[in-house]
Amino acid sequence: MNFRVYNVKYAMKMKIEYIICMLIALGLGSCSDKGENQGTVYGKVNVALSVTLPEPENVHSFSRAYTDSEIRNVDVLVFGEDGKFIERVKVDGGELTPSGTEISFSIRLDATSKRRVIHLITNGRTPDGMTDRLNFNDITPGMLESAAIPALKTTAITSGSWENHVMPLIMWGRVELPTGINIVTKAEGVKLLRAAACLQVKKGVTNSTNGLNDFVIQSITVNKGFDRGYLTPTNYSTTVTPATGRPLAGSTLNYANGWSAGETPSLYIYERNCTVSDYMGVIIKAKYKGQEGYYKVMMVDNGGTPLNVVRNHRYIITIISVNGPGYANVTDAINFAPSNALKVELTDEDSDFPCIVADAQHRMTMSNNVFNLYGKNQTTSVANGIEICTVYSSRGVTPVVTGGTTWLTGLQVQPLGSNKYKIVGNFVGTSTLVSTTLTITCDNLSQSVEVSWNPEISTQKDGDSYVLDLVNTTNHNWTIQIMKPLSTTWLALHPTASLPAAFPGVDGFLSELNSNYYTHAYLHIGFGSNRSGMVQMSSVVGGKTKACKIIIVQ
Repeated sequence: MNFRVYNVKYAMKMKIEYIICMLIALGLGSCSDKGENQGTVYGKVNVALSVTLPEPENVHSFSRAYTDSEIRNVDVLVFGEDGKFIERVKVDGGELTPSGTEISFSIRLDATSKRRVIHLITNGRTPDGMTDRLNFNDITPGMLESAAIPALKTTAITSGSWENHVMPLIMWGRVELPTGINIVTKAEGVKLLRAAACLQVKKGVTNSTNGLNDFVIQSITVNKGFDRGYLTPTNYSTTVTPATGRPLAGSTLNYANGWSAGETPSLYIYERNCTVSDYMGVIIKAKYKGQEGYYKVMMVDNGGTPLNVVRNHRYIITIISVNGPGYANVTDAINFAPSNALKVELTDEDSDFPCIVADAQHRMTMSNNVFNLYGKNQTTSVANGIEICTVYSSRGVTPVVTGGTTWLTGLQVQPLGSNKYKIVGNFVGTSTLVSTTLTITCDNLSQSVEVSWNPEISTQKDGDSYVLDLVNTTNHNWTIQIMKPLSTTWLALHPTASLPAAFPGVDGFLSELNSNYYTHAYLHIGFGSNRSGMVQMSSVVGGKTKACKIIIVQ
């Protein structure tokens, strides 16, 4: 009897202890799950990203073929609302999904309602993803964007093939997320800017007199090209192709490491400033009437001034005629004068000249086909010497401007070098909104520019700023960027007409807006004097691309 009671009591005790242990275990497990769920729901969220690939160019080497828009991996650098570095997220090739001209992927970031800035860097690591090709380790938590991004640079080549060092190309893009990060955050169609320039050599049209029938290009290299470069241009906040370079001083490329083969070889080189006494030469290995030789070509403009090498530009050397073999060896080609056996034509193709017309032989491009001026000088109703647009002529033909009116006078064409010209004019004598059309002609090629001027800037005002509504119902796929000034102290973009706080210099203002992320765009112009700014806008209107330059004068 007592034994039975003891056994019952013992059994009940063990059962209670077992239940208690289970409850404790379940409690711990519940707490653990709760913590994980909170991290998933409230901590990290998926952010969908996609990048727009630049126009590809096939690149042929001795052993493989690349395209200059190939992406093997992506690094994402995140900066906070105070501009300080937060984290680096690596995305490997297996996580990338290509679709047409875009590559999409997703990353997990901390959810927040505060502004974030994201830098997207492609191919910043070797194709296997194991080794950095940029000095990422120099960026430390809390480092300001203004210090971290401009300091990123490539490693220098010490041995091996230059092509294997520089390819696949390092590219960079930047996007602002003004409302922070949540479960619906997307950043799609981010434009990428190549960190290198492309140099290509090809033959022109052959005929019985120019010798090209007996000329076979084999490969190219460069002498005194720079062996390293910066990730970004001088202005790290915009991905517009720059007009001037940002060379990273260092050693020069050993020509022996820089050969690129093929009948139309392409070589990718980092930015370099050149002078008459210190310039980069292009060495062409070719056969003329079966005799192998080496030719040196200087990249110069029509006036003989050596061209600077600028990122994301494509420099095409077209051989027009040949009348003899090159130097017997590459050393002589480097040390002696450029070859006079070749006649060449140099073309600088700039992807930010979107307005293009061409015939079978020649091309004319313009920076913009719409120009809007707002404001005037404070003391007079005049705005003199305003740059309306930039023109490129593949033949180096000086453009002719026709049009003008009583309020648009003094139209001039000013050379910029490299077959580029700027059109300037004086805006005078009006107090109301006016508009006209100019025609720009190079030989048989011509384009028009729609020009308007509003001296009063805008009748819409908010607080201490003018407000311009830049987007209407006809605008599609638009992108707007502030080019000058570089900071949003008095000129800024915002998706609403009302100010988020007192202008100027408040958080929430942007230097770029895109239709992928916003439904509207307003330009806020702080009241002031003795200053000017520039805004660029591209959009599709009626199925045609509109490239608009906006100048603000006060």
